Amino acid sequence: MATTGPGRLYKRGNMWWASCYIEGVEVRRRGGSKREAEKVLVQLRRERETGRPHVALSGVLSAYRRDLAVRGKPRTVKTYDESVRVLEVYFGPDFNVLDLKTQTILDFLEERAKTRQNISANRPARNLRVALHHAIEDKVLKEMPCRIRVLREEKKKPNILTVEEFEQVLQATEHEGARIALILAYQCGLRHDEIVHLRTRDIIYSEPRYQIAVRGYGGWSPKTHAERRVPLNRTVMSEIVSEHQRLHRFLHLPDEANVPLIYWGVNKPHRYRDLYKQIRDGFQKAELWDVDAKTGLHMCRRTFASHLLSAGHDLKTVMELGGWSTIEAAQRYLASTDELKLAAVDSLALQY
Repeated sequence: MATTGPGRLYKRGNMWWASCYIEGVEVRRRGGSKREAEKVLVQLRRERETGRPHVALSGVLSAYRRDLAVRGKPRTVKTYDESVRVLEVYFGPDFNVLDLKTQTILDFLEERAKTRQNISANRPARNLRVALHHAIEDKVLKEMPCRIRVLREEKKKPNILTVEEFEQVLQATEHEGARIALILAYQCGLRHDEIVHLRTRDIIYSEPRYQIAVRGYGGWSPKTHAERRVPLNRTVMSEIVSEHQRLHRFLHLPDEANVPLIYWGVNKPHRYRDLYKQIRDGFQKAELWDVDAKTGLHMCRRTFASHLLSAGHDLKTVMELGGWSTIEAAQRYLASTDELKLAAVDSLALQY
């Protein structure tokens, strides 16, 4: 499709492209939608006139956002959109990424660190780094314009719950569905969204015992996009059976009905925040709530991995039960306590 002035727009499949001759060489760049391709064409014309490449910050960020929207989780996309907003406010959407300097980015991060922790202040810079690498893969950039450094982050040791602390939280949690969620995270290592999407038909019998099938359906999939099965011990099975029976009696459903395992009421679909509030209230009543320590279901999941390892099971088993893609990812969830360290040292004591 021809446009006024040098250069043109054309469509290939569902993607719009911009093309313009610069110094006798045709330069083509992907635009995505027609409106975005028009912006890219304006940049190409500017480069043709000035003789200096101009790669707008908004174009780089939006190009990576399109790919992220296809393969990323909604919460990941939402976090990225917030980083895009912060970067465009500070630098401007038309800022030439080729003018980026390491010190400029550090100044930006130091200003943000005045009102938030370093790990939160660094997030826009990390997303910018990923978007620039994506632009290199798309051949929009030849190389990174500068080295993107971030502020030093304080690494906190992961915390886990003792058996006594978990029992306190369980007793303090009032909602029956939230109690089931705590047990599934603590005894089976399930993630928050896996528990939310768990249905009664996901409890299946496979010799020699019942198992939970963590699998995707209805447009949702686990974090690693892979199905796994977690065997259930007697404690978890008795809790799930009692909740299953209570739920079916309350709703007057047949035994074979496939309903969410955590029930929030008729015509009240579950929201992540509903479960989060119930878990938070339980931890607060047990006086164990700590935002910085990521208490809640995430701490129960860390406890699950740490207790498996301390019981003598290998990392491969811990990785497969917890649904981590690599052993390195599983290692980040492991933690220890003073009691476990003392028990480890005492086990090596020699008898004289």
